[in-house]
Amino acid sequence: MMAILADANLKHPALECVFTVQEEIGLLGALHLKKENIKARRMISLDGGGETSTLVSSSGGCQNIVKKALKWQDNQADTYQLAVTGLSGGHSGGEISKEKGNANKLLVRLLKEAELAGNKLNLVNLTGGLKDNAIPREAEAVFAAAASLETLKKSFQASSAAILEELEYSDPNFSFSLEKVATASQVFSDETSRQVIDLIFLLPNGFKHRSMKFLDLTITSLNLGIIRTTEQDLTLTISIRSALKSGIGNLINEIACLTEIFDASYQIQAYYPGWNFSEVSDLRDKLDGVIKELYPGQELELIAAHGGSECGVFKEMHPEMDIVLIGPITRYIHTPDEELDLASFDRTYQLLTTFISRLT
Repeated sequence: MMAILADANLKHPALECVFTVQEEIGLLGALHLKKENIKARRMISLDGGGETSTLVSSSGGCQNIVKKALKWQDNQADTYQLAVTGLSGGHSGGEISKEKGNANKLLVRLLKEAELAGNKLNLVNLTGGLKDNAIPREAEAVFAAAASLETLKKSFQASSAAILEELEYSDPNFSFSLEKVATASQVFSDETSRQVIDLIFLLPNGFKHRSMKFLDLTITSLNLGIIRTTEQDLTLTISIRSALKSGIGNLINEIACLTEIFDASYQIQAYYPGWNFSEVSDLRDKLDGVIKELYPGQELELIAAHGGSECGVFKEMHPEMDIVLIGPITRYIHTPDEELDLASFDRTYQLLTTFISRLT
């Protein structure tokens, strides 16, 4: 942008050049822009990549923090530790449609099915996951029960066999372990244990809706990424994603209903808007024409993503905004080995300047 502004001979329409900060940690710079300061209704984002491709859709999202206050009671029953391991995990943006197992959900499924088999359980601790946007690979529960180790293990083995059949092609290394541990003097009350298990068991999770336009593109999903327990409360951290604002809102409403039923609370934070695909884009058509001119035999490649981008922020500010992304070829982004193809950078600058010269 600064090179273009410094070129007195380059033909182009009136330009607004917007420089944002803290994009990688939550689109923070873009989210602090004021709608009235953006006059343009055509936007060329330079946060693209691939040289001859452009992003056409991205997800919005938010964190949903659910808290359940805990009530405790005295305990004399045997205490057990149940662990779920062996899952492959992955990023909840790119991997959520692959039907991978969520350790937090599977852990509670084992507990719920043990209850349905006639075993009374009182929780002591639930812990699972590391990040809200990572599909959790491991989770652990400590609970008290009158049932024997053998009885409980038989129930968990039956549930595990069914889960392994379901995850045969997506997460075949799922496993659980169960052992007796030191007797806990305090456990969740009967009602609190029931409410916590049922709340997590019923929480929506995972892939929800796919695009009917782009193959294998997830439109809406959510991920129960973290469970933590303190003496005061149990906290669930859920990452919600959707290209549609209504998709985010609907999942928030589902969770809100469940928290009301089970006497819990929820809080929305870190919201960022999505950007849904538009069939009509004059700017995109013009970019396709310039690419065909500069790259004989090639056409503009359209890419849709389930991750977030600043484009969603600008689209929410001005829904009529026509957006394309341009950027050079890069490799291994967000790693210590990140690379920029310098020859591609030069070609992309030529593409950009040619493109804006045609927009006058």
